[in-house]
Amino acid sequence: MIKRFTLLLVALFAIQQTKAQDVYWPANSSEINTGSNATYLVQSVNLGDESILFGYNLGAFYTNDSGELACGGIVTWGGVQTNISVNADDSTTPEKDGFSAGEQITWLAYGSFLEQTYGASVVLGVGPTGMGSELFSINSINIINEFNIDPTVETLIQGCTDTNACNYDETAQEDDGSCVLAQEGYDCNGDCIDTDGDTICDIDETSGCTDFMACNYISAATDDDGSCEYALEGYDCYGVCIDADEDGVCDINEIYGCTDSLYAEYNALATEEDNSCTTLIISGCTDSTAFNFDALANTDDNTCLGEVTVIFEDNVTNTTINYNVSSETISLTLGDTDISSGDLLGGFVIIDGQLICVGFTTWSGDDLSLSLWLDDINTPEIDGLIEGETIYWIAQQNSTQFNYLLELTSIEVGTGDIFVTAINLNELTIIGCMDNTAYNFNESALVDDGACIPFIYDCIEVNACNYNPEANTEDGSCYYISATVSELTYGTPLSVETDAISPSYTWYLNGEILTESTNEYTPYVNGEYTVEVTDNLGCVVSDTVTINNVSIQEHVHKKLNIYPIPANNQITIDAGSETIISAKLFTLDGKLLQKNNPNSNQFIFKRGQLNGGVYYIQLEFDDGLFQQQSIIFE
Repeated sequence: MIKRFTLLLVALFAIQQTKAQDVYWPANSSEINTGSNATYLVQSVNLGDESILFGYNLGAFYTNDSGELACGGIVTWGGVQTNISVNADDSTTPEKDGFSAGEQITWLAYGSFLEQTYGASVVLGVGPTGMGSELFSINSINIINEFNIDPTVETLIQGCTDTNACNYDETAQEDDGSCVLAQEGYDCNGDCIDTDGDTICDIDETSGCTDFMACNYISAATDDDGSCEYALEGYDCYGVCIDADEDGVCDINEIYGCTDSLYAEYNALATEEDNSCTTLIISGCTDSTAFNFDALANTDDNTCLGEVTVIFEDNVTNTTINYNVSSETISLTLGDTDISSGDLLGGFVIIDGQLICVGFTTWSGDDLSLSLWLDDINTPEIDGLIEGETIYWIAQQNSTQFNYLLELTSIEVGTGDIFVTAINLNELTIIGCMDNTAYNFNESALVDDGACIPFIYDCIEVNACNYNPEANTEDGSCYYISATVSELTYGTPLSVETDAISPSYTWYLNGEILTESTNEYTPYVNGEYTVEVTDNLGCVVSDTVTINNVSIQEHVHKKLNIYPIPANNQITIDAGSETIISAKLFTLDGKLLQKNNPNSNQFIFKRGQLNGGVYYIQLEFDDGLFQQQSIIFE
């Protein structure tokens, strides 16, 4: 009687303290038998501190493939020793339906009074095969001295725990099977569900691809199911590349850019014009330090010349073009000096990478016409100026041998008449000799003009006896000689004073050479007398005097009658009371033709074989000479 009362108290205590856990309990052990197991012998069962005799099923639970507890062994406790067959997983089935080797056993108990599952723990004893274990081992025999049921499980709130149910109870901790679900496609109020708000009930929706751009677009579909399939970029749904402009190049392979090779933006790879062509190509030398730098060029054509050779020479063809320069309108300074006589001005062109002169002239200070030779079209090579070709104007200063690049401004008047209106220095491109050991080294030069001249030392004074026109540097060797002709005085010949060494003399009358070769000469006729004095080294110096008073001296008063003038065959001279000591006849250049000593007051010059022309008569008296020009005709 006492045991029954104790059991009743224990049951009532369990009713007050526990609530069922949500696990499945099989009806009997045959429901879960897998054919292999381990044996656990149960000696006693306790609920809290009290031993119980009946009303409980004892179970061993494993974790199945879903991660949930599943019963792998069950026995009904009847108050006496019993055993639990704990089943191993059947390896012949795909699902896990028993314990794996070494798996931890979860012990639970089921009370039939309240249909409640309780947690449990065991105290293992020593069995026939050794100490028992809660880690599963097939075919092992284990002894459970105490199977202790935990009566302290917290009470769980019963209700519907399905959030999709119309009567979902968010406070329920354990589902009691009361959940009521709405009809498929409808909510708990009986209204059809329209998830996407398109006024079509979800249950009436037709799933499919709703993107008309997709290859599998379904026009009847009302609800996109994410199944849309698209062609690869640049291709249609049949795998054929798209060529919108039908130029034979797939759109995906088109390269946009400037397709016009006349523009700087030209892209040789471009297949499709994108209107990016904006800068028209102007080819030329873009190196600002080069001789042929073109400030207008935006595309380098690899023609830049870092050095040139300036040679002034005519490259004669068969046609020219003339540039007319007016000295009154042109003002040009070369270095520190205005352009002057002897300086050169020429036009050059670049032919096959070489600077070629096509015409030049020497500056004289007067108006000039510079002729440039044009290319001869009858020859295969380019040998002159071509229409539209760049002309490089260069001036060479004679005194320094410096070359200067110029800029000419000109206008064309009428047909072929070109007039230069301005000449300026090109201050950006300075050409010159860049060899600092040369005579004409130009420290400002940026481009070598190939015109370096070595130092040539000698006398450079043009008035010096040993002037060397090839020299460019004075060496102090210049020397000079002088010659001075004395003034004519009565009774005294012209004489030469000179400092020349071993001089020789040559006399001229009005430019005609005379026979006299000494330092004295007696003039017989009026005219311009010049003497050249040559020293022992060949240096020549000259002096000139003009004689216009070869006649009777003023203190000699003669009454002469000379007739006829002009004469044909003879000339008669009548001196009156005076005695003619000598009578001479000279050519105009002073050559003596006749000499007579009449010693009388009258004398006749006979023509004889003399040619017609002008001759001089010289008469000598006691007190002087008289000279008269006479003419004889043929």
